[in-house]
Amino acid sequence: MKILYKEELHCKATLVVLESRWYLSFEEQGPDKRYKKRAFQVQGGEWKEYCQALLNNFERYECLKAQGNQRMVQGEKNQWIRFGFKEGVCLFDQNYPVKKKEKLQEIIEEIEKSAKKAEHIIKKASELEG
Repeated sequence: MKILYKEELHCKATLVVLESRWYLSFEEQGPDKRYKKRAFQVQGGEWKEYCQALLNNFERYECLKAQGNQRMVQGEKNQWIRFGFKEGVCLFDQNYPVKKKEKLQEIIEEIEKSAKKAEHIIKKASELEG
């Protein structure tokens, strides 16, 4: 399938738009080249659920932090909640933790804008073909 558009986002993801679908791709390289890159994708049809999971996990993070929790907890949609080192709600697996509500809102807004952009690109491409 042909890539119509690709953009690096501030939230550590890459927006990839194909002819009939789009996704956000997150990749994490280990501490050095001995480690394989780990990848995670949020498919276009799942972005709203992903963002809702971020919000739900952040609420849980705030509650657990207020209770003095110090252990890592698995949240919704394979998002971990970390405490101490690299604390916050992780965007995927145990990577890219977010510990401020303002930053979380920025990420969600960026994903929302990216979804609209992707859907617009796909619509335009199909109109040009049709």
